[in-house]
Amino acid sequence: MQKKMTRAIPIIKEAWRNLKEATTATHLTVGWAIPVKQVRKPFGKNVVQYLVMCFEEGLTKKRLDPAIAEKRMRTAKNPDGTPMFTKDEWKSVPQIAGFFSRECEKRRKNPTRVRRSDGPVESYSIPEEEHDDAAWIQFLKDETTWTVADEFWNATISNGQPIFLYGVLAM
Repeated sequence: MQKKMTRAIPIIKEAWRNLKEATTATHLTVGWAIPVKQVRKPFGKNVVQYLVMCFEEGLTKKRLDPAIAEKRMRTAKNPDGTPMFTKDEWKSVPQIAGFFSRECEKRRKNPTRVRRSDGPVESYSIPEEEHDDAAWIQFLKDETTWTVADEFWNATISNGQPIFLYGVLAM
């Protein structure tokens, strides 16, 4: 078996001969390999109000995506047409998602109580002789749950005249 010899490419051979150890000082900028120091500052009052408004909109309607909230924040305008937030006040998607998460957790721990209306309160006491299913039967008899078919059936029964004679001719 023959051994094949590989020939070195002349350019590489020349570069290898001229290779010297480089001792140049390299200064890396912050952010490449050294982490940037993060500055934590609280959200401004107007930012918090806006994000709470977005969060509550998500409670009553479709849940608001943090990316959409970010886009809205960047384009939000005051009534006089000026931008509502400066570039320094804009929040990123992870910041908005974190705010929504904290707001949700805060509301779970301390739920706000809904005040009852001061109107008359129906009192309902169950008589002793009432059947166990009486509430269900009362619900079914309530006309607000009736369909058109129920109304037709009830009108037919209350009229008292036979509609179908089932093969018997009445003369």
